[in-house]
Amino acid sequence: MNGDEITTLVRKDGKPLSEEGLKKENEKTQKRIEEEQKREQKKEAKEEKEKEEGKESKDNDDPSIEVFLRVCQFVNPRRERFRGQDVLVFDFETNPEYKPKNLEERVVKELAGVIWVDEKAKDVVRLEAYFVGDVHIAGGVLANLQKGTSFTFEQAYINNEVWLPTYFEAHVGVRFLLVKGIKVNVITKYSDYKRFNVETLSTIKKPNETETPAAKP
Repeated sequence: MNGDEITTLVRKDGKPLSEEGLKKENEKTQKRIEEEQKREQKKEAKEEKEKEEGKESKDNDDPSIEVFLRVCQFVNPRRERFRGQDVLVFDFETNPEYKPKNLEERVVKELAGVIWVDEKAKDVVRLEAYFVGDVHIAGGVLANLQKGTSFTFEQAYINNEVWLPTYFEAHVGVRFLLVKGIKVNVITKYSDYKRFNVETLSTIKKPNETETPAAKP
């Protein structure tokens, strides 16, 4: 619906689901349909409201490469070898002349680091970034990401099909509600991705036949 395919699982590992299993799958599918309908209604209502206010709608608010291109300066371009591939490497730093317009841009503006880009695929293969200053959430009342907080992200082209994360490392210093401060160190490695094939079957039933009333004598 609305360009998104919603399917129901009827077989697993080559075997038909039990009656109870099929009932649960049908209930899950119906729930997804109802959630999709509600989501679409909210989206349409939001777009209509923004249209009336003369604003452009946004599909999501996640930081994207476009935000980095607007907010940061990319300097010192060079070529390196990474995982046996030629990559382009750039240092990036805050652009002092750019005035951030929202929280997303304010966060990115406090970042500096290095980015590795696959020259052929034009995709990021590694990113190292750290905060050059404190980032205040809700004016620092709610939370305060401290200067020096850093993270590293890597991804790879798996099975020549899709880009997926392979490594993530973060060293975070944050203070909550102006009082409590914590430090978090996290390292996550991703490996052994497997592709699963799930067989689905779509069945269209014949419309119910309506009885033709008998002709009166």
